[in-house]
Amino acid sequence: MTPSARLKPFSIEARLATLQKRHRELEDRIASERQRPAPCSVVLQKLKRRKLGVKDEMVHFDGVLRTLDIQTDTQPRA
Repeated sequence: MTPSARLKPFSIEARLATLQKRHRELEDRIASERQRPAPCSVVLQKLKRRKLGVKDEMVHFDGVLRTLDIQTDTQPRA
């Protein structure tokens, strides 16, 4: 059994949904920090890095889901 065959699409979809929520929260925190009279550049930089890391993870799991969809479409049906 290949490692990807053991993955469950619904658990990956749940992880992806969690990451999307976290990404939106980070966007909100960045916008909130920018609205301050004197936004802290260090805080903004950290938030943007975390947001980018979440985005990278979202892209990874999206690719895994696409791979699983392709594999299930090409498998013969009984």
